[in-house]
Amino acid sequence: MINDLAHSDYRDHPGRAVYGMEAFIGIPIQVAGEPFGTLSFSSLKPRLPFDDSEIMFVSLLSGWIGDTIERDQTQARQRKLFSQLPGMVYQFQQWPDGRTAFPISSPGMRQIYRVEPDEVKTDASKVFEIIHPDDLPFISKTIDQSAEQLTEWHAEYRTRFPDGTIRWLKGDSMPERLSDGSVLWHGYIQDVTEHKCDQDRLEQSEARLRALFELSPLGIALNDYATGAFIKINDALLAPTGYTREEFVKLSYWQITPKEYESQEAQQLKSMEETGRYGPYVKEYIRKDGSRFPVRLNGMVVQDATGNRLIWSIIEDISVQVRQQQVLEHVNERFKLAADSARLGVWDYDVIHRDLEWDDWMYRLYGMDRTTFSHTYAGWLVRIHPHDVEPVQQAFEDALLGVRDFDTEFRIILPDGGYATLKRRRSFPVISRVQPLGSRVLTTILRRVVWLIE
Repeated sequence: MINDLAHSDYRDHPGRAVYGMEAFIGIPIQVAGEPFGTLSFSSLKPRLPFDDSEIMFVSLLSGWIGDTIERDQTQARQRKLFSQLPGMVYQFQQWPDGRTAFPISSPGMRQIYRVEPDEVKTDASKVFEIIHPDDLPFISKTIDQSAEQLTEWHAEYRTRFPDGTIRWLKGDSMPERLSDGSVLWHGYIQDVTEHKCDQDRLEQSEARLRALFELSPLGIALNDYATGAFIKINDALLAPTGYTREEFVKLSYWQITPKEYESQEAQQLKSMEETGRYGPYVKEYIRKDGSRFPVRLNGMVVQDATGNRLIWSIIEDISVQVRQQQVLEHVNERFKLAADSARLGVWDYDVIHRDLEWDDWMYRLYGMDRTTFSHTYAGWLVRIHPHDVEPVQQAFEDALLGVRDFDTEFRIILPDGGYATLKRRRSFPVISRVQPLGSRVLTTILRRVVWLIE
């Protein structure tokens, strides 16, 4: 500071020569702790020395200017930052008389509520007109509770626009009470419509999965991969065991699996470690009363939301299929004994794959062995006498179509060139193939025809 420049060491300063300054006072302006510029005052006439009050005024004015510039710069940076946010940063104010406004809101106001920030700066009514009428009472209640208790405000709600568009919003804010009795919230609102739609789809998918899990006729289990402990089971798995749900989930794996299956279980565990899957394979479970029942298992390794590995298994009680297979095998054995006693030849024709299966007596009747027969329909026709092929073929096709029973006789050509006449003795449809212990019973209707050399 210089009050008489002509009589100071700066008498030759360019400012005096150019501008005619004779008195000067200046002080640096600091913005965010860094030099920004200088605040200065000058006079064309000399003056009395600057007193303390004048020096203090210039110093305070410099600080105020620095703070103002810093605040403007901060607000400019905030505006740039807020303009990049997908949602809306805001201040919402509610006065004791019920008036509301958004004194500050980012450009996201246009995206969230489709109104300009200046339109709600002194009156928030346009925003409340956009909130879905079904959600408006809830929003009003939560705002009042937050204002009364000064607790954080959190809400998910819908907006409904004049064109019928409905969007989901999620808002979070922190309130403070001002000296005039109003409450000012500082917060953020974002559009979560896509997230809500994904959530709804996920909930629907989970509901369908729960229904499938609970209503499935097949047993389903979810086990921890590391320990093998049962996490969740459905009723179809629980029913044949005799255990309650609480009892079953506490069981270890070997409490329901006989020890003789230990090597088989090791193979399945190896398959699961190498491929992420196991089965299908057959074993037995031990009931609560100590009895056993056969099951067919297959499954795969899955991960839960936290990354923990689980085993998802399908476990089918195949007791009925096993009994059916045993009955079928018993019937077939008795039929074979009867056919052998009567020297009857029996063959099956698979109408799907068009192949033939002969028993031992059929090979004897034709004078052939298994290595010389092609097991095909065409291979059978070439063994029929040329004069009998056409009527036999027609009768056979009529039988397959259900037009009439296959009731005929015909001659066959023996390996030595001679002839033999075969006569139909009995014909009936049977279930000839059941996949043993399978989750599906594959039933193929075959024509079983019994022949006897006349």
